[in-house]
Amino acid sequence: MQNRMYIDDTDAFTAYGVYLQDGSGKALVQMPPLKAVAYNDWAEYDGVEADLDLPVLDSRQLQLSFHIREIASADAFLAMLKSAVYHDFYFPRLAKTYRLRLVSNGNLSLYMRHGIPTLTFAEDEIIRRSVTPPTANVVQSDGYRLDNIDLARFGCRVTEGTEANVRRWADIRQRLRRNSKYSAGSTYDEGGAVCVKSRDLTLNLHLHTVNIATFWTYWDALFTELLLPQERTLTALGYSFGCHYKNNSIKTFRITDNGEVWCDFSVTLTVLNYGTAEEIIVVRVLGTESGAILVDSDNRALAINV
Repeated sequence: MQNRMYIDDTDAFTAYGVYLQDGSGKALVQMPPLKAVAYNDWAEYDGVEADLDLPVLDSRQLQLSFHIREIASADAFLAMLKSAVYHDFYFPRLAKTYRLRLVSNGNLSLYMRHGIPTLTFAEDEIIRRSVTPPTANVVQSDGYRLDNIDLARFGCRVTEGTEANVRRWADIRQRLRRNSKYSAGSTYDEGGAVCVKSRDLTLNLHLHTVNIATFWTYWDALFTELLLPQERTLTALGYSFGCHYKNNSIKTFRITDNGEVWCDFSVTLTVLNYGTAEEIIVVRVLGTESGAILVDSDNRALAINV
């Protein structure tokens, strides 16, 4: 278990008998949420107006679970973590260093002879790379575009649940309603069109790369685009949404023995305004059982509009 985690340039397993539990890496990879955004919420318009001149990420807390061998190791490990406010954690398999501050020692105890303590750390200083996405799709396109950039250029496939999130209707914005104790029922402001509120929209995505360096390239490129100033535009399934990044969560993150990276994650966007659905025409073409398309004398496919 050596060479899996270094703390302040010291191999944690050699010095303290400690290594990071499989699965805890996703807490390190997960992108922090956006700091609170100021909104103007107009009653007569759909959505909201957001101040996105300088969107910035918030600090974050993350829980890491460790395997630990014995009580003496636990004692020395905790004493080291308490010896300074910040420590540099380097994870060779992630090829990343994180500057973390211990917040809570969780179930780490001097009575622990072996086990898996979970500790809470804070990452106060958020440093991210600015990366340009590849110029062409690197996986099959699912038709989802961010600022007219196909998500396939970030290596991302869209997964189950996303279509339902895109098609979900926003809640209706309620207007002024008057209710007097001296008259039956109530009166409701009926002037103008009905407006809807802002809402959150979650994209469920899958990213698979041949190595960790490629993963960071695609990952950083995606969040570079999401965190640009002003609102972003998501187009999917014939709809267009003005939006901004809200937060990220990771369902699974795994690095295989041959170095491949598998990541299932979600990006939650706050929808600021809504575009109109494009007209979609569905055409069915006639074909044979073997899959060949039937054509007419002019070599045009025989089709049925539906």
